[in-house]
Amino acid sequence: MASAGLNVAELMKQTNNHGADIILETGGQDTLGHSINAAAVNGQIVVIGVAPGSNSPIPNYTMFILKNVAIKGIANGSRAMFVDYINALATNDRKALIAKTFDFDQAPQAYQYFAQAKHIVKVLIKF
Repeated sequence: MASAGLNVAELMKQTNNHGADIILETGGQDTLGHSINAAAVNGQIVVIGVAPGSNSPIPNYTMFILKNVAIKGIANGSRAMFVDYINALATNDRKALIAKTFDFDQAPQAYQYFAQAKHIVKVLIKF
């Protein structure tokens, strides 16, 4: 798993030109091209949220096609929506269902656990 903040050339060097199988893209349109370049063949880019940008919505179009990259969006709600969710849980005497919670320094293990896709409910990382 990689972050778009990592230098693409360094990532390719560290992976023997394989690239990243899963990339969490948080930079939006202006960094999507870096993520496509850093992706492995048949890699997956998960776009988290929407960040405005000045570049084409799909930069490096040819590389995107050649690598057969899948791009999936994840919509984040607002803070107000999260507060509404917490209040609804409290009002209805409900608790959020959590599969497992990891400490912040265990983030790599949390991502590995999440990638196994054996959980049904939330996986948390404590800050």
